[in-house]
Amino acid sequence: MIACITIIAKENNPVLLRVYADGVDETKFQYISYCSIDLLEEREQNLPTPTPDMKPEERDRVLALRRSGMFLGLLYPVEDYKVFGYVMSTGVRLLLIVDESDRQDESVVVALFKKIQSLYIDCASNPFYKAGQPLTYPKLDRDLKDLVRLWNDNRFAAK
Repeated sequence: MIACITIIAKENNPVLLRVYADGVDETKFQYISYCSIDLLEEREQNLPTPTPDMKPEERDRVLALRRSGMFLGLLYPVEDYKVFGYVMSTGVRLLLIVDESDRQDESVVVALFKKIQSLYIDCASNPFYKAGQPLTYPKLDRDLKDLVRLWNDNRFAAK
């Protein structure tokens, strides 16, 4: 089950933190999200970067990977949860905090991140949105709740 979704701006401040776990204080997920920032940065530093001495096809592969967003995998398990990370080409990061009993395949986790990325892009494309400011769009909240409901009911499918 999805317990929390966090979107972290390039400047390392959460612009969205939504808790979907019943009876759990939001402060716990704020703490987990802030602790995850260091791990996200560490993983990002280890990602491949294009270099002048790379073969053209290798360079194109690395550039395409960086442009499309990168799944950073399981960042760490904490208490009763697992924390997954994803970084967008703009430097915006996504966190997915799921119950430790959640056994979804990583390909499904990546598909969910891509859906969340698409929802974020829709909001960030709003001419009235200023990058780094909290995301307070009712449509985004509804769409995220729908994704969470599908996931938690085991009806979310990677497409």
